[in-house]
Amino acid sequence: MSSSFVSRAAAALIAAIVVPSVANAAVISVNFQRSGDTPLTATQTAGVVPAANWNDAVVSSAVTPSLAAGTVKDDAGNALASTTIGWSSTSVYRIFTATATTGDGQLMKAYLDNNGAATITIANLPATFTDAGYKVIVYADSDKTDGDRVGQYRILSGTSGSTQLGEAKYLRDSANFTANGTSANYVESTVTVNPVPADNTTEALAIGNYVTLGSDAAPLTASTFRIEAFAARFNGSVNGFQIVSVTAVPEPTSLALAAVGACGLLARRRRSSNGATC
Repeated sequence: MSSSFVSRAAAALIAAIVVPSVANAAVISVNFQRSGDTPLTATQTAGVVPAANWNDAVVSSAVTPSLAAGTVKDDAGNALASTTIGWSSTSVYRIFTATATTGDGQLMKAYLDNNGAATITIANLPATFTDAGYKVIVYADSDKTDGDRVGQYRILSGTSGSTQLGEAKYLRDSANFTANGTSANYVESTVTVNPVPADNTTEALAIGNYVTLGSDAAPLTASTFRIEAFAARFNGSVNGFQIVSVTAVPEPTSLALAAVGACGLLARRRRSSNGATC
């Protein structure tokens, strides 16, 4: 075997290790809509993480409906055999009555109105999400424009109980979407302390229309959990949500060690032929 061939093989192997392929995140997206509103089509994209194939959850009154196993789909349109999504809320309202002209406008048009607390239960997430973990993006906006409404959003473990997973987030609802809203209109609240009673600085920071629960650095892993929207003041609306898988990326140190090891193995073969080194 020639030294040039070994050199080329070493370079190719090291490049393959040092530059790993990164898979796209899998996403489950749910849009709460009022009966009679136009649903998102399979090809329309919406959300902070732009995704197609939204699951349209139609709410007509104060009922506890659900999306059954086999009907929930991911952003690629794949039906999830075991995953179910159920929710309870007092009613559903609209931010605006005009026909939405964008996917984001349709997502944000209607919202669950909890008048206390709304609960969304997600059961039997597939390993695509639980193996590496995931984060949950909750969209929240209403027809109130004065910023009086403040909601607390958190993840609870399982189908019952009060075990909280990760940090709760608070959102002051005064970042109102319109019928032609786009991704540029999303505003995140990252506040983790209750801004009620009023604290002008904290309330200003809490203004937004979505929160993120879990993160790339500290992902959630429970296969069954609840999203709870609690009224810290008046109510905490929920327009929709996304479950976004976190893609595991090998650590640079591990990659470097693997590359050095590969180089060493190939160097031994070269030395046996002509005494060259890597």
